[in-house]
Amino acid sequence: MKDYRNEVLAELKKEVSQGIKLAELKKEVSQGIKLPDARQVSFQDYKIDRTITISMKSTAVTENMQADVAAFEAWAVALHHWLGGLDVLLKWEKPTDAQMCEDAATKGHYMRFLFRAQNFSKWFSWFNVLPGANQKEVEAWNLEKTAPLFLNTKSYTRDCCCDKPNDDATENEIECYLASPDGQEKMSKALGWQRDYMLERQIPVGLFKSDPPTRSNALFSHGKSAMDLCAVDGNVANVIELKSFKAKPKMGALSEALLYSEIIRGVQKGQICFTKKNPNVESNFETRLLKTRSVKAYILAPCLHPLLDCDGIFKILNRGPKNNNISVGYLELGSGCSINLKYNANY
Repeated sequence: MKDYRNEVLAELKKEVSQGIKLAELKKEVSQGIKLPDARQVSFQDYKIDRTITISMKSTAVTENMQADVAAFEAWAVALHHWLGGLDVLLKWEKPTDAQMCEDAATKGHYMRFLFRAQNFSKWFSWFNVLPGANQKEVEAWNLEKTAPLFLNTKSYTRDCCCDKPNDDATENEIECYLASPDGQEKMSKALGWQRDYMLERQIPVGLFKSDPPTRSNALFSHGKSAMDLCAVDGNVANVIELKSFKAKPKMGALSEALLYSEIIRGVQKGQICFTKKNPNVESNFETRLLKTRSVKAYILAPCLHPLLDCDGIFKILNRGPKNNNISVGYLELGSGCSINLKYNANY
């Protein structure tokens, strides 16, 4: 089946650069727009019945969601917005049993992909999964029937550096600073948190079938998998997905923020529980998180991918999952770890 990537790329570049006045900036932005690897992702049925199909190989659906080839949510929103409101259909090649048996992480990435696809298809009327085998795979993910599932609980003290990092700092160094009193004050001021808010970092996001969590009952890839920062402010959980100054802007940042929001909503609704093993005795963060009722997710980065850096993108995002109490925004990370709220997470 024909891959319309050349036509799609040309249209995306045209639409994104249309409102840019400076020729130099037009060129810079245009060069920053690239579609995912053609060997793993193709774009089919372009404008047939006002639809475009994202077709993913098995290597793409088992890839880490940070990679552009795996970030179908971000591509779907971008295509829908920039291509005149086209509906988006997602189809994929299912990994073989051998592929998933060879590597536990591969199976975990695929299970996580199905979880993401189910949630995203519920949120947006313009996004659907291909009927048939793909749809049956997604329908197997029903939290209401499988609940409760379990998250691991962090059980040791996280290091926090109070030194303000420079622009060459690693993501971990920036994250440690933002978890310090000085860094928290900057985020609190930018987002208007209440005085009694509470913030933690590196919240585990490995999902397990039963308690206690073990390798044999793991659903998602786990190990070091964790959301960067999470703050409880009243009845709102704030998920922060951080990217460093060195990191190239990736579409996957949005996919990560959405996944972590979905997991927190599962916690809020009692579909996902924290393990009772190794309970966190350092604070009552988990207890306070359980009392929250909505999620605001923010990408915190020096810049966004050019296809995502648009108010219209966030309007679409926040129209979709609002019935599930999730909204998405963007915080601009400046030199000296300054923080500016560019796109608010409002319904």
